[in-house]
Amino acid sequence: MGALPFASLRHYKRHFSVHEHPKTFEHYPPLQYVTFTLDTLLMFLYTAEMIAKMHIRGIIKGDNSYVKDRWCMFDGFMVFFIWVSLVLQVFEIAKLVDQMSPWGMLRIPRALIMIRAFRIYFRFELPRSRITNILKRSGEQIWSVSIFLLFFLLLYGILGVQMFGTFNHHCVTNDTEPHNVTWNSLAIPDTHCSPDGEGYQCPYGFKCANLEDYGLSRQELGYSGFNELGTSIFTVYEAASQEGWVFLMYRAIDSFPRWRSYFYFITLIFFLAWLVKNVFIAVIIETFAEIRVQFQQMWGSRSSTTSTATTQMFHEDAAGGWQLVAVDVNKPHGRAPACLQAFMSMFQILTQEGWIDVMDQTLVAVGHMWAPVVAIYFILYHLFATLILLSLFVAVILDNLELDEDLKKLKQLKQSEANADTKEKLPLRLRIFEKFPNRPQMVKISKLPSDFTVPGSGADCRHTLML
Repeated sequence: MGALPFASLRHYKRHFSVHEHPKTFEHYPPLQYVTFTLDTLLMFLYTAEMIAKMHIRGIIKGDNSYVKDRWCMFDGFMVFFIWVSLVLQVFEIAKLVDQMSPWGMLRIPRALIMIRAFRIYFRFELPRSRITNILKRSGEQIWSVSIFLLFFLLLYGILGVQMFGTFNHHCVTNDTEPHNVTWNSLAIPDTHCSPDGEGYQCPYGFKCANLEDYGLSRQELGYSGFNELGTSIFTVYEAASQEGWVFLMYRAIDSFPRWRSYFYFITLIFFLAWLVKNVFIAVIIETFAEIRVQFQQMWGSRSSTTSTATTQMFHEDAAGGWQLVAVDVNKPHGRAPACLQAFMSMFQILTQEGWIDVMDQTLVAVGHMWAPVVAIYFILYHLFATLILLSLFVAVILDNLELDEDLKKLKQLKQSEANADTKEKLPLRLRIFEKFPNRPQMVKISKLPSDFTVPGSGADCRHTLML
C-alpha cells in the first residue's frame, strides 16, 4: 500500500504533462524546463520499472513472461513514447525543431498513460472466461449498432453526392474577374446561388459564379459540402449532430431545387439524429445493465504550424466607415493558459454548443493537408462524448434509481410465503372472499340477542367459522 501514493503522484504528473502545449510555454517559459525535469525523472523511473519486470518475469520464456502480458506490453510502448517525447523536447529546447512543427504529433500516444491510473483504482477480480463472455456479448451489440450507424452515414453521404455536389456558387459583382476575388466582390450578406435557375437567383448587378474556378482554395471556401464521399460523410455527421444543420439546408435550398433539400435533410434528421442515436444510447444502457448483472456478486461486497501569422478583422474608423486591419492572433489575450483554453474547447464540444465553429476554426488553422486528420479527431471525440459517455451517465443514473436485486428477491419471497400461509390456513369456502376488494367497515349494533356469543380472540373466531 505504500507504493500507491507514489504511483498516484506519478500519474497526476503525467496527467499534467500530457497537456504541454507550445502556447502554454509561450505564456510561461519556465514551465518548459520544469516539465522537462519531471519528464526526465519519471522516464528513468518507468524505464527502471520495465527492466525490473523483465528481470522478474523474463522477456520471452515462461508463461508469465513480459511479452506475453498485454499490460506489460502496453507499459513498454508507453515508455517508448515517453522517450520519444523527451528527445523531441530536447530538440525543441535546442531550437533545432519548431515547437509548432508536425513532429509534435508524436506526443499524441503519450496521453494513453492515464490508463495506468485507472488500472490502480479500478481492479476487478473475475474469471477470465466470464470477462471474455461479457466483452463478447456487449461487443456484438455495440458492433451491430455501429454498423447500423455507418450504413446511414454512407447512405446519406452517397445521396448527398448524387443530389447536391458542391456549394461553391456564390453571388459576385458583374465586374469580378477570375483570380481576383475580394470581399468587395461578394454580396452582402454572402449568398449561395444556382446557375441553373432552380434555386436562388442573384439580384441585379451580380452574377452566379463558381468561386473554385475563380481561384479560391478549398480552405477558403470551407470544408462543408458534398464534393466527394469523404467530405459528404463529414457533412452528414455535422447535420446529424443537429448543430448548424439548418444552415447547410439553406445552402442546399439556394443552390438546388427545394424539394431535394426538404426530403434529404428531414429524413436525415429523423433517421440519424433521432432513430439511430437513440438506438445507440439504448444499446449502451443495455450493455451497461448486462455488465452490472455479471458483476453483481462482486459489487455487492464492496498541433501544427499555420500558413499565416496574422488574421484580418473589420474595425470602425472615425469617419463612420469600416477598414480592414491586421491582428496578431499569436499574441496572448488575457491570462488564461492555453491548456485551460483547450479544456474549455473540449467541454464546449461535450455540450454540443457551437462545436462546429471550433472544428471549422481548427480546420482553417491547420491547413488543407492536415484537415482530414483534424476532422476525424473531432468526429471521434464528439461521437464518444455525446453518445458513449452520455449513455454511460444515463445508465449509471438508471442503475442507482433501480431497487437492489437482493431486496427485490426478499420482498417477493416474503409475499409468496404470506400468500402460501393464507391459502393453507383458510378453508375453501372462505378463500372466495379473497376475490372481493378489501374495504373493511365498522358496524355498530345497538342490541344483541341473548344467544349470540362474541369470540374473545382471532383464533376463536376462525374456530367458530370452521365449524
